Amino acid sequence: MPKWNHNRFSHSTDETMWIRFPSTSLFFTGIAMIRFALCALPANAEMVEVVLFHTNDFHCSFPNEAAVIETIASLRERHPHSILLDAGDMFESKVPKALISQGKAVVDFMNQAGYDGMTLGDNAFDGFSIQQIQECMRRFSFPVLSANLVVRESGEPLALPYWIYTVNGAKIGVIGIYDEEPLTEAGLFIANALVSVRHYAKLIKNHVHCVVVLSHAGIKKDRQLARSVPDVNVIVGGSSQIPLFEPEKVRNAVIVQAGAYGEYVGVLQIKMNLDQNYIVSYEGRLEPTNRHTVQ
Repeated sequence: MPKWNHNRFSHSTDETMWIRFPSTSLFFTGIAMIRFALCALPANAEMVEVVLFHTNDFHCSFPNEAAVIETIASLRERHPHSILLDAGDMFESKVPKALISQGKAVVDFMNQAGYDGMTLGDNAFDGFSIQQIQECMRRFSFPVLSANLVVRESGEPLALPYWIYTVNGAKIGVIGIYDEEPLTEAGLFIANALVSVRHYAKLIKNHVHCVVVLSHAGIKKDRQLARSVPDVNVIVGGSSQIPLFEPEKVRNAVIVQAGAYGEYVGVLQIKMNLDQNYIVSYEGRLEPTNRHTVQ
């Protein structure tokens, strides 16, 4: 995966372009236009599979971390062409280990588990300062994504708005968003999530094979997002803490969510044809982690 810098939005590419929105410079690649549809393919069509593993609302359930790490490792062995994402509220200030370590215990767990990306939930700012969260972001071995959290003092986004992953030859664009509930952290401004997703989805849709929203907005807002932004193909959700044992299809988007507290790791298998530029099919499930602690 390319290197990133949380102080700028950069992707290592051959062809580059700068765009301003609203005051932020974005650096991204240009590749062939992609169309999305569910369809029958010719017999000689070459398909690839990409698997999205996902968690949400772990809330620093450290007694369950070994079970989660073991489950993820097992899933990685079975599905090597995959990315692992978290849809927010990994942090929890009510857990002494997290608070005493200033969030470093969260960093250690996620790095060990092999996460590839995350978005931020409201609990990241309940008991943790912006500076502490930014320090954790520097320590993560993966990008933190949030398209609509803005630092008031600087006017700059707190995190990267999106990241483009290359998995099994497919380009997967992931946009992070935060819900629009009030924050205890007064130093942050929450831009409109729907407007932010619509902008970034339009920005990247012709440069990826699949647009994913990593959302800490809750299932109701995820459904609204799916109805409002047809460019979105997958919504990996959090906040509602709902275990969706089967993906929910709303308009063009597939919505998934994996409960809470490390009870499950979500598995979404997506089959795509890169030559014909089609998403062919998807299949989702929740993998139990056999956690030892009930929250």
